[in-house]
Amino acid sequence: MSLGQEVARMIEAAFQQWLRSGIPGAAISGQLPGSTIPAPGASDRGGITSDQDLDNNARVGVRKNSTGSVFERRRLNLIEGSNVTLTVADDSGNEEVDITIAASGGGGSLTVGDGGTPVTSVDTIIFDGATVTDDGGGQVTVEITGGGGGVTTAEYVTTASDGGLSAEVVVPGLAGAADRAGIGGTGFAQEYDTGTSGLTWSAAPDTESSDGTVPSHLYVTETDTSARIGMAAYAPAGDWDARTKISIGFQDSATSADFYTGLLVNNSDDSVRVGILIRNNSGSVSLECYTYSGGFSLIGSAVTAAIPQQVFYLRITRVGTAIGFFYSHDGLVWRKAQATTFSITAAKIGYYFHNNSGGPGILLSDWLRATG
Repeated sequence: MSLGQEVARMIEAAFQQWLRSGIPGAAISGQLPGSTIPAPGASDRGGITSDQDLDNNARVGVRKNSTGSVFERRRLNLIEGSNVTLTVADDSGNEEVDITIAASGGGGSLTVGDGGTPVTSVDTIIFDGATVTDDGGGQVTVEITGGGGGVTTAEYVTTASDGGLSAEVVVPGLAGAADRAGIGGTGFAQEYDTGTSGLTWSAAPDTESSDGTVPSHLYVTETDTSARIGMAAYAPAGDWDARTKISIGFQDSATSADFYTGLLVNNSDDSVRVGILIRNNSGSVSLECYTYSGGFSLIGSAVTAAIPQQVFYLRITRVGTAIGFFYSHDGLVWRKAQATTFSITAAKIGYYFHNNSGGPGILLSDWLRATG
């Protein structure tokens, strides 16, 4: 072996020994992808063995629920989903990237629909007394049933405009449209729910209570045999339509009575009047229609057929000099009781109240209204 060959062999052996002992101060973390370490043994800069590809090792492993790497890549891409906001900040001082994940919008609301059509979204829905079933598949069924079979009939429907009875109480099975507060009262409307009736009486009755004894009603009692007239100002310019809803009765102590009450429309000094009156003569009920000018004049004969026994809708209309008298079971369908020709300039509307026998009579009125 020549001297040159021996020197080359010694240099190669020294270089291999140097590689085996590590390269002081060297670092592999900055190697380009695809570079290799062509030396045997292990590096003290990360445990990468000889001939290993840095591109296959300098990566980030992503785990789910601590179960091992799902993917390993050099870069992690976070994507904002529905109602999720990502805030990414570079923290160079700590050699890290901070990621903040927060909910945005939505609020976990529930969509409420009508027949499959979304109506509104709310956070909480409470069904009191309903049967709620969760099918486990993301759908909840709510069954709402009525209690006690429901109410299908009624003797009376009451009204109020002050909110005490939510403006009206309509009972299923009874036409309630006529009892809504103010219906038919564009010229005058008294619902008796303010504590004051607005009536001026010819003589004070024994009792007069508005929205007191019976809420949203005028309540009047009288035992004296003298007639009482309670009127409020109402002065239509021409034709008019006056109506009321009333009920009459007697105190339990009455064994017999002859009691009149009903709807009146008068002129300014009460000398001219028209009225439709209910007469309860010891339980026998009839309707009597009158005009008054210096004295009462009965129009036709008393009406007794199909008269309701407790609740009455009464109505008087004027068209020119034609006066019509009507009654109804529901305030919607009217039956003409009588008609006449009579001249009157309306200035007041109210009630006639008279005990012929002095029996303790009771008048209850839900409302008094007029148009014109």
